[in-house]
Amino acid sequence: MKSKYADRITQLAEIFGSSKNLSVKCDIDPRLLSKYKNNQSIPGGEVLTQIFLKTGCNPAWLLTGEGEPFATATYRLKEVTIEEKLTKPQTKLFKDFIKVLDELPMTHPLIKAIVNIIDASSKED
Repeated sequence: MKSKYADRITQLAEIFGSSKNLSVKCDIDPRLLSKYKNNQSIPGGEVLTQIFLKTGCNPAWLLTGEGEPFATATYRLKEVTIEEKLTKPQTKLFKDFIKVLDELPMTHPLIKAIVNIIDASSKED
């Protein structure tokens, strides 16, 4: 049985036209994306961050199914990369932080707090 999480990954791929388009946009190996869609694997923090940043999807929707896939109709069209917004030292710090997050379970209070912050900031845009 497919998880609701896998359904949302599938829906996101459909929104971007195909699994291939989504994997290219997010710089995720297509075979790995297929495993997420088929409920054979769950993406960690670094992959989730790539999806959030590169697609502009609503993190709360992807993680829990709550809310809309995108804050606004044009939100997903924004091209956002870490390097465009941060200096090199900030980028390194951010990537190191993501590695720490990647080791935490999705139910960890810190992960939930980050999702809430990201969701709140996307509503402000």
